[in-house]
Amino acid sequence: MSSDVWQVMINEQVYEADVDTLKSWVADGYVQPTDKIRKGNLSWTEARNVPILRNLFQGGAPVQAGQAQAAPSAGQQMYGGQAGVSGQYAAQPQAYSSGTPQGYGGSGTHQAPGGYNAPTYGQYVDPSTAAQHLPHADYMCRDCSGLFMKDAVKFVGSVGICPSCGGMCVKYAEVKQQTSRVMAQNSDFGGDDMAGAFTFPLKDPIALTAACILYGFLGMGGFIGWVVANGILFGAISRVIRRVSDGHTDGQWMPEMSSFWDDFVHPALLGLGVSIISFGPMLVGITIVLGGIGSVFMGKATPGNIFATAGALAVVVLIGLLWAVFYYPMALLVAGFTQNFGAVLNPLVGFDTMKRMGRNYFMAFGVCLVVLLVGGVIQFILNSVLNATGLVFVPLFGKLASNIVEAVISFYTNLVIAYLLGRALFKSAANLGIE
Repeated sequence: MSSDVWQVMINEQVYEADVDTLKSWVADGYVQPTDKIRKGNLSWTEARNVPILRNLFQGGAPVQAGQAQAAPSAGQQMYGGQAGVSGQYAAQPQAYSSGTPQGYGGSGTHQAPGGYNAPTYGQYVDPSTAAQHLPHADYMCRDCSGLFMKDAVKFVGSVGICPSCGGMCVKYAEVKQQTSRVMAQNSDFGGDDMAGAFTFPLKDPIALTAACILYGFLGMGGFIGWVVANGILFGAISRVIRRVSDGHTDGQWMPEMSSFWDDFVHPALLGLGVSIISFGPMLVGITIVLGGIGSVFMGKATPGNIFATAGALAVVVLIGLLWAVFYYPMALLVAGFTQNFGAVLNPLVGFDTMKRMGRNYFMAFGVCLVVLLVGGVIQFILNSVLNATGLVFVPLFGKLASNIVEAVISFYTNLVIAYLLGRALFKSAANLGIE
């Protein structure tokens, strides 16, 4: 094979090739008669004017107008099918103009010339689709995006050097992981996220069972027990929102149990903040109605007054419930993401977050409403069964059984909701400025 280096300009991209590879491009229709070409540092000329190529255009293998395959666009690379280093990658000329792919992916249509879709080691490929063809590649070049096995990469210390272009190589597994993350973040909130939410609490059934039993026993310990139990619940919710918003969906949701303040007291305070901002307005309204309007009619309990008081109370309760249903998921999201008690109590933080998350939040919110409704109905049915059978009235056991039933419903529904909210945060990272 000749060692002469030729340059050809196609779609404003410059490619280098030896004469044999150049002839194959002409014969296959990748280089057209009017494409600019030069040898070494000579002046550019049209390919049809080069003596060694003239016969290919005029007689040897004419390319009819309209039949030639499209030349690579910006972000593509051509290769001549020559054997690569140790047979690990296909030799290819490198486009070195400003359109050369950089980083982990580049742009353009990542399809080899001639419609050959299955890439080979060393070819420029899109990492999001390369895995199905090259699942065992070890390294990827950050400059030319070639894929290589480890024994084909040169190392200077711990830094991998591309055998094709001399650029720096990174581990391909990391590239695929980063690419998958970016693709997931750029996709809309949808069915896969919902399916992941409903199966998430069940990924660690032992932890779920232990937490529900512990919650049941703590619920029998009076106010202190109730605070600790809810601290565990809100600690789990906060952990899920944080981890899922960072892209982790491995099912780890139990608090680390390394610090009483961080794992119990602080989550309990955040849970208190969620309760205050979600249900506080309704409690305040009920207090005003009963203490204000009720005192006016004290001693004058006519049917009309009683009806007016009951009507006002019903309106306040309805508005309060609507607010609680509307804001509770966002209060959980703010608590889990910011870990800040003051931010939880500030509805302006929640409204700004809603606005910036847009469709992702309201899709998650709709599913959260369904989960809350179904969870409430199931808990009502189970409690009715316990009451009807008399089990709830059995000393100690009845209370424990009731607490565990409540714990199962509460943990499952809230973990599902936490996953949904965390996933909505994950997909809204760009709008929220999350790294």
